[in-house]
Amino acid sequence: MADSFIELKLDGRALDEVTKRLRSLAPQLRQRILEKAVRSAVAVWVRDAKRRVVRGSVPHVVRFKGGRERHAVQPGTLARQISIRKIRTGKFSYSNEAAYGVVIRRLGYYWRWIELGKAGFSSKPFLKPAFDVNVRGSFDVVASAAAKFIAQHLKA
Repeated sequence: MADSFIELKLDGRALDEVTKRLRSLAPQLRQRILEKAVRSAVAVWVRDAKRRVVRGSVPHVVRFKGGRERHAVQPGTLARQISIRKIRTGKFSYSNEAAYGVVIRRLGYYWRWIELGKAGFSSKPFLKPAFDVNVRGSFDVVASAAAKFIAQHLKA
């Protein structure tokens, strides 16, 4: 199961000029456009986190507790495990809300040790700096992506 560490939850009412255009659209289309726009903002974080993550120089084998199980770790495994996932809000109606998160899939189980550190291992954060750098620009990305998607749907 994937762990969510960073999530962006955006209410459609937060972006005034885009919201005016969104209101003229059908609820299902409005929801789809908002989801695409929020996903595009989270994609910026994912690209930045993948760029910042520490990569090993050579493949190595990790032995789990007891020494029986082994897992071969290739350089770049953690970067490949960083992805975007929609966060279910539990609402069935179209609520003008979209939530996506940055998740790390199963093979990247050791991300916490790298991000937060542990005894005898200093931290080398990659998610938090990606969030800190990109959080202010996220609303601009959402606004421009939403405007682009609205223009595409109005032309069709």
